[in-house]
Amino acid sequence: DRYAVFLRMMVEWCNLKALKQAGRGHDPAGVSATKEGEIVVLCPACPHPGKNVPKTLEDISPGNRWIYSLFLAIDANFRLKCRLVSSDDRDPVLSQGWGYFIKESNYKKSNCVSHNAVNMADTKSSKGLAAMGVSTVVCTRHDMRLANGIGDLQKGEKYLNMDYIVFSALSHCSSIPSVNFSYDIACQWHKKLWHHVSTALPLWLHLSSTQQYRFFIPKFHPAAHIAACQMTFSFNWSPYVGWTDGEAPEHSWADINCIAASTKEMAPGTR
Repeated sequence: DRYAVFLRMMVEWCNLKALKQAGRGHDPAGVSATKEGEIVVLCPACPHPGKNVPKTLEDISPGNRWIYSLFLAIDANFRLKCRLVSSDDRDPVLSQGWGYFIKESNYKKSNCVSHNAVNMADTKSSKGLAAMGVSTVVCTRHDMRLANGIGDLQKGEKYLNMDYIVFSALSHCSSIPSVNFSYDIACQWHKKLWHHVSTALPLWLHLSSTQQYRFFIPKFHPAAHIAACQMTFSFNWSPYVGWTDGEAPEHSWADINCIAASTKEMAPGTR
């Protein structure tokens, strides 16, 4: 039976292909010098200073900052569980932090109360599971994953997990002057966000204080919130956001949930 060997070959081939497409073979320092998030495919329409927008955006007038805004959607999927079937030592990840998933070694060290995401954070059973689900940060305008914008959840949709994943992704966009967050519990998440960042996250995730942040609830979710949240965090009542619905993560969840039973049995190196 060569099936297990063939699967290992496929994992190695996919890793080499990603490194090749990212041009890592031309670096004199070699593959080992690859930085976190360096082999991902960037969203071609989002602002990337020095590529599709001016390299320096610090001189942009406040009235024109919205033109260079980044729209990010945050969400978690608890169908994408992972059983405790192996370990990092037995099945190591070949591209640790180089792609869309965050670097696990660093990650693991590190009143809308009626909303399901808040209530279930402490009650979901984690027995026999290495991960209870997956959290992601997506370009909500173009449905593209961000570098280091995906991570496993150990015990529900904890703020600490979400903060680390969000700011890991945002660390690659630190020069963008304005960021719009779409999150189904943004009304709660934003309240003590900066306190959590300053006290719980490592220094390299403390971003520039010159960035402007706005928080929204995606358009399918307001019915689960009180009237004050529906008004304050609505895309419909805010300027400079167009017809953004903020539901980008839900689009891909619908597709990937079909293979959740298969990914559930995968070890860390193949997940």
